[in-house]
Amino acid sequence: MIAMLVALALAHPAPPPPKAECKAAYGEVACGWDCKAAYGEVRCAQTPSGVCHAAYGKVVCWDPPRRVRHGHKAACRVAYGEIACGFECVAAYGKVRCASSPYGACRAAHGDVVCTDE
Repeated sequence: MIAMLVALALAHPAPPPPKAECKAAYGEVACGWDCKAAYGEVRCAQTPSGVCHAAYGKVVCWDPPRRVRHGHKAACRVAYGEIACGFECVAAYGKVRCASSPYGACRAAHGDVVCTDE
């Protein structure tokens, strides 16, 4: 059984991590991952697990904490004129919040959005 798992792992190696990129716009250059150019700004995440999003006249980038960077991809949520990035994002009551860990959770209740990170 172990020999079969090793053979499968060798036959299908993990894909290489995404390469960093550089983006130029508005007379600026930024390098990193998931680069976005909008509203006169150019920004990039600093790790392959990071994300960027442009909305409401802002470009926001977020990188997860070092302990959860491998194997987890963050996301951004846009609502109510706000951009929030992280994991398990929730938008309610005019607020947008995300957990900083994929093991966390966010919940909307009693007029607020609360996130925990485990």
